[in-house]
Amino acid sequence: MITTMSSAAGEAPITAASGPLATLKLVLIRVGRTVSWNSRRNAWPIAVVADVLVVLVFAAVGRSNHHESAGAAGVWHTAWPFLLGTAIALALSAVTRTDPLSLRAGVRVWLWTVVIGMVVRASLGEGTALSFIVVALIVLGALFLGWRLALGWQRWRSRLRIFSR
Repeated sequence: MITTMSSAAGEAPITAASGPLATLKLVLIRVGRTVSWNSRRNAWPIAVVADVLVVLVFAAVGRSNHHESAGAAGVWHTAWPFLLGTAIALALSAVTRTDPLSLRAGVRVWLWTVVIGMVVRASLGEGTALSFIVVALIVLGALFLGWRLALGWQRWRSRLRIFSR
């Protein structure tokens, strides 16, 4: 049996074999056609989710490398001061109307995350050794700027394909 899903005006209908997996595949293809990673409308949700994931990965990997609990409570304990910094930096980017996918926003989020995260950790009596600060600066900088560079590269390449047609 063949399942068909209607598509947007001007696009070919989507067809696939029937069944639960085929239906899921059709839905994902349809969503992929309607949600653009290049859309300005999607910039903030992409930035917020990606930046939160950066901090959570940083905290989880750090805890794992130091043989500490990698459970949700342990990761939260390490991550929340940095998430606070990330939230403040993203809010500042929104107030100044900075594109959240830009490198300028990435640098702001990176530096504010590290500074606020370390200040909060120090005020709570948590570790803020120089080596931890250096590692946080390097790793968070690479992650916050890295995903923005990768997405910017993809956006730039997609624009080149439009002009080359």
